Amino acid sequence: MTLKKAIFLIIILLLIDQISKIYIKTHFIIGEEIHVFEWFRI
Repeated sequence: MTLKKAIFLIIILLLIDQISKIYIKTHFIIGEEIHVFEWFRI
C-alpha cells in the first residue's frame, strides 16, 4: 500500500468515526442502545 492510499484510508476512517460519534451524541438519550448483532450494540 502506498503512503497516499494509507493516509487516505486513515482520513476516511477518522471521518466515519467522528460523524458516527456526533450522530449518536445528538440523537440518542443516555442509556439508549441499538442491538446491531447479539454481540454488537450501539
